[in-house]
Amino acid sequence: MANAFKTLFEAPPSEAVSPESLLEMLNGVAIRLGLHRDTDQMVYELTHVLLKGCAADSCFIYLYDEATRELVLRGASNSHPGELGRLRMRLGEGITGWVAQQRRPVAISYGAMRDPRFKLYSALPEDRFEAFLSVPVIHQNSLLGVINIQHAAVHEHSSMEIRALSTAGLVLGEALDRRAREQQALSNHAAQLRRIRNRNLVFACGLALAALTAAFHTFVFRLF
Repeated sequence: MANAFKTLFEAPPSEAVSPESLLEMLNGVAIRLGLHRDTDQMVYELTHVLLKGCAADSCFIYLYDEATRELVLRGASNSHPGELGRLRMRLGEGITGWVAQQRRPVAISYGAMRDPRFKLYSALPEDRFEAFLSVPVIHQNSLLGVINIQHAAVHEHSSMEIRALSTAGLVLGEALDRRAREQQALSNHAAQLRRIRNRNLVFACGLALAALTAAFHTFVFRLF
């Protein structure tokens, strides 16, 4: 990783990403989305697929926590175990938060740290990289997350590269929305089963009470 942290003046510009590589990347995204039921594992593998497809030096995936209205780091191509699930940012905070708030991509070919929207996170040395491509993860205009791709050296993002990563964001968004609806359906089904079980329990208790009452009346009748 030593070369990944070279500055603009030490590292030559990175090479353009081929259309074949981007097509293979999108195919890999589709495959990973169908393979894993665990969201964290899926997101982790997606970071590596996107990293390779864009010939980048870093990939981060943030998912939106609707309860706290924050973006949460859930996937990183480089090792950041202490930050996963803990690093959070608000909408509008940093380039990532701006992309989430505006729901449109940002492509910076060099000097990302000098962008007025930039915010440095000391726990992420990749924030010092030169080039920064960030796209929203959305479904039907609902925010679900953000994907960040970074290059250590200067990198001119082609329109095809931006569209391909934006497509990956849309595909991921559709998959996350589908999983959320499936989870909600399972939760509703479980709640319905609990209600049925409780009703059956009440009914059974009622029958038992009625039987006990009848037995008591029979016992009293026989006494007199």
